[in-house]
Amino acid sequence: MSREFRSRMYESKRFIMIGAAIMLVGAICFAYRLYGIVQTDARSRGFKHPKTWGLCSISSNNGSVLLLYLIKRRKYLISELSKRIEKSKKAISAAIIFVETGAILIVVSIILKYESYFLKRYHTFLIIMISKINIYFCLKT
Repeated sequence: MSREFRSRMYESKRFIMIGAAIMLVGAICFAYRLYGIVQTDARSRGFKHPKTWGLCSISSNNGSVLLLYLIKRRKYLISELSKRIEKSKKAISAAIIFVETGAILIVVSIILKYESYFLKRYHTFLIIMISKINIYFCLKT
């Protein structure tokens, strides 16, 4: 292996680690804010054990408990809605952007690691996907 290839591999590993750290921070923030939203909503609707609903909503892998909560909450009217939910919604949006940024950084570093292989075969596809991701981020914010 050439020296340039080894340095590129080391650099891509470093970017993968940074991307994974960014994704982890975003995922933890997302889970915490989702817990807060569910707990506050359950408390305002008069559910028994709102903390348990919050914990269960973030603990299931496929979101089945969150879906069960959303179905069950239709029966209850809102007695008071907190401003905390609005702040948490904005924080969840920021957490999702962190997760997406980390994922993009990981994908880009893998592409840079195998740059010649990807560019020969998927050049047009990559340009279209990156432009769609940029458009998606611009429309989302």
